[in-house]
Amino acid sequence: MFMDDFIINYSFNIIYQLINTIILYSLILYMTLQRKIGRKGISIIKEEIVKLLFTPHANHLLIGVGRLCKNNIVKGEINISLISPLLIFSYNLKCNQLNSDIHCGAQRRNMQIGKILYEMRTAQNISATDLVNGICAPSSYSEYETGKNIPDFLTVNGILERLGQGIASLSAWLSSEEISYLGWRDEVCDAIEKEDYKGLKEAIDKAFVCSSFHKKLQLQFLLYAKGVLEERLYHNHKKAWEKYREAFCLTAGFLEDKDWKKKRVGSFEVGIYCLYARLYIRLDQTKATGIRETLEQLYLFVLSMADEEQQVKALPLLVCVMEEVEEAIFGRKVSKERFIEKERRLEKTYEQLKRCRYLYHVPRIQEALVECKTRLQKERETLIREKEAIQFLYHHFHKSLNYNPYNLHGNLWLIVSMGEYLEKGRRKKGLSQATVSEHICEPENYSRLEKGKRKPKIQNYKKLTQRLELEPKYYGEILTSDKAEAHLIRMELSGEMFEGNYEQAERLLSKLEEVLEEEKEQNLQYLEERRALISYRKNLMEKEELIEELKRILSYTMDLKEVGKKLHTYTSTERNLINQLGGMYLDTRQYEKAISLYTDYLEDMMGEKWGINQRFRETYMEALNLGKCLSDIAQYQEAKVIWEQWIKRALDIGYAANLDDYVAEYSYTLEMEKKETPDKPQRLCELAMAISEMYGNKRIRKLIGNYYKAKYGENSYSFTSAL
Repeated sequence: MFMDDFIINYSFNIIYQLINTIILYSLILYMTLQRKIGRKGISIIKEEIVKLLFTPHANHLLIGVGRLCKNNIVKGEINISLISPLLIFSYNLKCNQLNSDIHCGAQRRNMQIGKILYEMRTAQNISATDLVNGICAPSSYSEYETGKNIPDFLTVNGILERLGQGIASLSAWLSSEEISYLGWRDEVCDAIEKEDYKGLKEAIDKAFVCSSFHKKLQLQFLLYAKGVLEERLYHNHKKAWEKYREAFCLTAGFLEDKDWKKKRVGSFEVGIYCLYARLYIRLDQTKATGIRETLEQLYLFVLSMADEEQQVKALPLLVCVMEEVEEAIFGRKVSKERFIEKERRLEKTYEQLKRCRYLYHVPRIQEALVECKTRLQKERETLIREKEAIQFLYHHFHKSLNYNPYNLHGNLWLIVSMGEYLEKGRRKKGLSQATVSEHICEPENYSRLEKGKRKPKIQNYKKLTQRLELEPKYYGEILTSDKAEAHLIRMELSGEMFEGNYEQAERLLSKLEEVLEEEKEQNLQYLEERRALISYRKNLMEKEELIEELKRILSYTMDLKEVGKKLHTYTSTERNLINQLGGMYLDTRQYEKAISLYTDYLEDMMGEKWGINQRFRETYMEALNLGKCLSDIAQYQEAKVIWEQWIKRALDIGYAANLDDYVAEYSYTLEMEKKETPDKPQRLCELAMAISEMYGNKRIRKLIGNYYKAKYGENSYSFTSAL
């Protein structure tokens, strides 16, 4: 009897596995004909077939299909119910497994920063030796590219700057010590920007070394800060010059050689060299000609950078210092030819600043450009209007117009606390620290990880995140892709959508989908969000439809109810979805929902452990829309506080995107509050239009213009020196 049961059960298992094997082969044929599977997909399905033949578990077909989706093999949607009733039976048995494994929006995979660096480097035909000269050994860099080791934050930032091809919205997962160090750097930069040199001294006195960051790059920043202190507080130019020289020589000493053209230099290194050059010509004017030649080479090098966003970090200061050096050599008697060359450099820099929406040294560049155009007798009316608008903007919000070459602008990263990342994942799962760390590390050590006192070892981090169903992230971007081309297309797509060029945006989105190919499924949340917004902007979708679509797409990776509970670490795509959803609530006058969503989100973000400048990029759009909600329900004082606070922050970091929208809303709030003189809101609205012409997009420009015309009945406006 026992043998009979055994034979029956064994026969049943064999028959079941053979049926599932046939189903899988049918699946290959179906998806191949539907063009929903590639070679990699066929390879993985074959692996599952082998498992089916040699493993007695009946749910392997389901898990096999799950792996297909999890490994980004299936392209598009498959109506699985048409393939086999047996698969539906497996689905009922393992519903939770299917939800976690097949859910394409929740794909777990870490971005390989080394592969990104490799693609960028080889695309520009740069040798590893020339790229990392002075930063690290080529052998160490090779380990980064091959994935054997993970570079620290400062090293990645320095290499990206040298590649001249930074990635917008790049995120880094850091320990508390690392975040504290970056907070200290923020404090130093804030003191320099505000010309608070006593505050700078206090910050330098608190300097410390972060154990996990590149020591040489930390020292370079400290020497730069000490140089500024010596020059501005103690007026010791000789000592300041020595500090600047020591700083850039740590990684870019080759700049003192005549033949350095093959080597690479980053925008921060260019900035330190510029500060060194300014003082050198004052201390020894005989060196001015040699300095000028190096600056000209640097100018050509910066222009050769592939990414305009990276060029604009270095060009404004470089062009201003070139002016100072030329004046030291030639005095005020500059030939017409040199004025033409000077105008060309200034014009190029100014247009680039406007395209990239930055305010770096804009007042100084405008002033120099007006002088050039006056000397060359060229049209300057538009430029003067823009110059006076910027002056009015800075004066109104009590910001200094003084030329400050010492604040060197770098990349704005999105910083995530690795400890909070693990803690939120654990709390969401409802697990204890002992349970999470079991067989991986001691509970005491895990507790230190959550508190950010130490960084986990690579293997332990992978095991912990796997247990918590998180991605083992060190670096990330909006896209989960190792293809540099995909990230560049995404940035171009963002620019076209900002400008309202939705036809071109749609073409770029299709191109991006082609480039991503097998990575398409794991980026489905971002791709669907872009597709939905383009459809809405092209009037192919109603407002209520878009709201439901945004909620559906967001549900791929998080529950909307989690917002405000400090249980979730937001991705860039989730932030975009939350902002767009709140914006649609605002458009449909669902103010209570919009205010609740934005307030909860901002509470989550403000609770994170990073500097105010880093928070700005992740909160300024949400703060803008929250202010609009408050203004629409007549809470003008609360809205005004938001406008003033965020406009000042934008000026602090030199960021002009959506500044026109902020100023226009500020003007409207003052108009409705009726506490100011009647002409003040009008002048601010004119300012918003001027900023919009310089930095804004067509849609916002049109809205502000229509409001101005309806409110004040004028078709034109101007700024005068009297303002």
